[in-house]
Amino acid sequence: MTDMINEFTTITKVELAALRARVAELEQSQAWISVDQRLPMPEPDITGRHEPNARYLVCAWMYNYKRKVVFSATYWFHLHEWSGDGASLSRYVTHWRPLPSPPV
Repeated sequence: MTDMINEFTTITKVELAALRARVAELEQSQAWISVDQRLPMPEPDITGRHEPNARYLVCAWMYNYKRKVVFSATYWFHLHEWSGDGASLSRYVTHWRPLPSPPV
């Protein structure tokens, strides 16, 4: 146990600051974004064109379940509309975030 403590106590203040910055960066990338704060913006693909929609993780208040649920939904940029399985979800979506990258 003492060896483990000694190993962790040799970190420098600069290294600790870098680690804290990385943790903050990772936390920010996983943060939910309120739809009241902002909505997704289209990003160009490798050809420079914008897709008409994109999928995101959303958190939505579902009245029939009487709770918030998380699932993936499509955001239509030109309509400013959330949809899933052909149904409009815009009045239910409270937060969103990008889908995570697939495993390598």
